[in-house]
Amino acid sequence: MVSREASRRILEQRIARKPARLTSADTRGLTEVPLEADEQLQPALREKEALELAEIGLVIERYFGSPQDIEWVIDPDGQIFVLQARMLHTGRAGLRSAAPT
Repeated sequence: MVSREASRRILEQRIARKPARLTSADTRGLTEVPLEADEQLQPALREKEALELAEIGLVIERYFGSPQDIEWVIDPDGQIFVLQARMLHTGRAGLRSAAPT
């Protein structure tokens, strides 16, 4: 969870065990690669990436005027690409967003 304040910071981090990761498989899409035990509890994102993604999400939210569900990827060089964005639906009446304030 990242703050919305101008001085972005990580507010909360939850790291789930990941037995495998998806990686590109030449020209055949994705393949699942098992992770070693010490890798399974490593964060999926570095702090810098999480903060950059939060900033991108807020820019997209401001552009569309409401919170968005955003799909993204990070290439091997660390560059973030937004694949698509669509209105965030929380499924709960009266809530504008599930995003932290």
